[in-house]
Amino acid sequence: MTYFDAKTGLDIGVYSQIGGLERGMVFEKLLWNGNFIQSPTPLVRKEVFEHTEGFDPSLVPLEDWDLWLRIAQLYPVDYVPEALARYRWRMETVSLAAPSKVVYDSYLRMLDKVETQYCRGNRSLRWKVRFLRTQAFLRHVASGYRHTSPTLPGIVKA
Repeated sequence: MTYFDAKTGLDIGVYSQIGGLERGMVFEKLLWNGNFIQSPTPLVRKEVFEHTEGFDPSLVPLEDWDLWLRIAQLYPVDYVPEALARYRWRMETVSLAAPSKVVYDSYLRMLDKVETQYCRGNRSLRWKVRFLRTQAFLRHVASGYRHTSPTLPGIVKA
């Protein structure tokens, strides 16, 4: 998989360039640092997409992050530092409009998949996943159960 930079912004038309700058085997970085791969940017070979079984619709709105994790666990990832896409977040999009509980539940299911599929024999990774689960719970409770997204830290919708 190769991904490239994107200029991102909200409806107001102000865009900022976000770069992941991560290359190689990035599974743990992608898990630990959040989803730094902007959805419109990855180029995935058809056989890689099929081998990883594509998007998991039960994890909306985090189905892209889950797929990038599964790909990054098996394959090296490359990064093109040039912004070749412009991505606008609209408040009506699934990622931003989803109720807090939907995002939180999807995040926990995604972490369960990671723990089940990749943590066997890796105590360090298991502890990281458990820490992320605890951190998500505390963020969810602290927000008063308003919208909090693990992929977009700091974006809160009352």
